[in-house]
Amino acid sequence: RGDIEGATFEHTLWSFDRWGFHVPTDPPTIFLDTRTQREYDSPDGAARLIGYAGRKATLAAAVRAGHRPAQPLILVSPVPVYGLALQERAQTLLKHMVGAYVVDLEEWQSNPQGLIDFMTFLIHELQLPSCLFISGDVHYGMNLTVACSWKNQELPITQLVSSAQKHA
Repeated sequence: RGDIEGATFEHTLWSFDRWGFHVPTDPPTIFLDTRTQREYDSPDGAARLIGYAGRKATLAAAVRAGHRPAQPLILVSPVPVYGLALQERAQTLLKHMVGAYVVDLEEWQSNPQGLIDFMTFLIHELQLPSCLFISGDVHYGMNLTVACSWKNQELPITQLVSSAQKHA
């Protein structure tokens, strides 16, 4: 009996993939799961931080949160969707020198197709008129506005990035 309970626990633990969630705000806030919903184009390349299954899970979370087309969303991403280009380029160059697993390639822009797919998803599937990204998990803070367009549809984006008050 103990082996069955242990196997059930292990299966439950390893198969859990619902780290994304929503909170009841207006507009709705969706916390993105960029850890367990990744896809890889190759063993050597950077991850798509949210793959096909992750986009579908995000869509389901938005529906559960009450999101309707043409309404804005607040999206919380562990890392900035639009980061500091200089830092991200340096990490990409370093990857070629020491390997993909030594360098922390966890920027959205490390996999351009993954970023394009996610932006297309926001415009086409979620039909957002505007979007606010909130993120952190980096050693800098910044605020920016950007516009993304796809097939004559434009998505104005505001991003707020905060960092810890103290770094060791």
